[in-house]
Amino acid sequence: MALRSAEIAIAELEKDILRMGRPARLFYSCTGAGRMRSHNLEQFLLLKRNVGLLWPEEHKPSVHPVEVMINLAINWNMNFLFDVRGLPNTTDAPPALLMTTGRLGVSWRYRYQTDPMSPEQYRDYVNRTNEALGVDTEQWDHRELQRLERSIVEAKIQIIQSDHHQEWFPLGSLDAFVPSAKEGFWIEILNKHFKGDINWTSDQFFVLQDVRILETVSRLLTAHGPEELHVGLSWIFIQSHLWAVLGMPKLMFPENTEKMKKYGCLEYVDSYFGLLSVREHIARRYREPDVKDFLESINRTIIAMLDSLALASNDVGAEVAIRKIAAMKINVLPAAEFFSDQELEKLYRSFPRLTNTIFVANLISLSRLHRRLLFDKNYPNVYGRRMVSNYGQSIYVYPRNYLEIPLLTLEPPMYYTRAAFAINYAGLGATTARDMIRAFDSRGVAVGEAGSSDQWWGASLSASYKRWLECSGSVLPGDVNRSEAADTSERLIMSVPALEVAFGAYRSAASRDTVELGSVMLGDLVDYTPDQIFFITYCHMLCALGNGTFDGDEDECTYAAKNFEPFAEAFACPVDSPMNPPRKCPFFLPSQQ
Repeated sequence: MALRSAEIAIAELEKDILRMGRPARLFYSCTGAGRMRSHNLEQFLLLKRNVGLLWPEEHKPSVHPVEVMINLAINWNMNFLFDVRGLPNTTDAPPALLMTTGRLGVSWRYRYQTDPMSPEQYRDYVNRTNEALGVDTEQWDHRELQRLERSIVEAKIQIIQSDHHQEWFPLGSLDAFVPSAKEGFWIEILNKHFKGDINWTSDQFFVLQDVRILETVSRLLTAHGPEELHVGLSWIFIQSHLWAVLGMPKLMFPENTEKMKKYGCLEYVDSYFGLLSVREHIARRYREPDVKDFLESINRTIIAMLDSLALASNDVGAEVAIRKIAAMKINVLPAAEFFSDQELEKLYRSFPRLTNTIFVANLISLSRLHRRLLFDKNYPNVYGRRMVSNYGQSIYVYPRNYLEIPLLTLEPPMYYTRAAFAINYAGLGATTARDMIRAFDSRGVAVGEAGSSDQWWGASLSASYKRWLECSGSVLPGDVNRSEAADTSERLIMSVPALEVAFGAYRSAASRDTVELGSVMLGDLVDYTPDQIFFITYCHMLCALGNGTFDGDEDECTYAAKNFEPFAEAFACPVDSPMNPPRKCPFFLPSQQ
């Protein structure tokens, strides 16, 4: 999916042969950086110094590594371990920050998907990089640099591929994540780098997509110390960008050099221009009413099922859940202004024209704008949107009741503009349902309608919710039924109501259009019933895409399906067989608890 999206974006950029658009100008200044190599290197070294990464030229850092990372994230959108952005203000709450895992760039995905370098190969690689950089780093052994690189990159990969555990804190509480930090450490750094645009105070809150982001930063500081971590961050930064700065992709991509260079240059374009490079593709492919109606059908199905649950069990919590689902802010397609040529020009009027052919000069001019856009009203649905997000498949922010879905999720095999209901509801429908019902998962039931900490449902307040949780826990796979696997357990347990919702929405849609299967080519699936196609698609989506970018896997497919009676009916599974156990734990439907 991500690869196809990149190919579409590159094709659109390369169509702009006259370089009329800003994205194309940045892209071509990157792919042609080798023609201005000396100028690019000069400005890159200055940029590196300005963000506080002084190694290898100097050995005593003057800036704390955490401040370096915050600076890179806020001002440059170039930090390695995490990204920082403003939260959309869905209420009248004061500004708040969201820290996400960020993506692993194409250069590092390439590096860590190929065979690891031997110490001798790494020594040669370090020497080539130093020669290109024009510095001598013999005082640092190549084995130490390789150890530092592995420590930082593997920490990043582990965060991306884990089941995320969202937390939110007052800013004043973040100092605890930095060993030996003085009181007010984070507030001081944030106010320094927001430069008066926002005056941060200790009681404003900070949302972590995964609390392990800052726990990882803390572990790296403890393991390496500030000085050694500074070296590691500098070395990662040099490797991440030097190949592009000098137009020397072979530094990072020994094979498929030209192709990988284009992928890497596209990442710079996306970092600053978001969806602008694929605007034509989006306009051609998506009709806003179709996407809006599809998502609203999921929303309506959840509300209808909750309403039935409230009536059947006289459960007041279900009524609160209905209000939260109805009020949820969902961000999928960019704002309507994005598709109007006249309005688009207004949106990007403040962006530099990028007439400079020096790639790094263009990056610097764009970075001067980045921080100011973080809290712009158009950031969430224009400037900050991506086809491939910086947070994975989607993100639901509990204290704001806000769901953001990247457009990549609306690409095949998750969603087709012309496909059977069974396919689209099993793909995009199931993943969207799973995101929406976070409003009443174990975290959501402790966040009130206004975003305050308020336990309004759950096992302690609802007998039916408690019975369902106890039943669900009893049938979890043995290797995840442990307290240290709480996030994985939560994902599996909540996959059942998500499947119930997606299947219910699919059946409702199909009942309104009984001939819809005849409108698409199903190929090898013609021998399957619509319900079977639904479940095949559902499990394909989870099993095939459980690769760290999407957080599903075969356990989720198996667990949800075996707890859902319509699956056993669709495939005529014998009673007491592995996929039709006598005890099932649905959330909405009548259960065998």
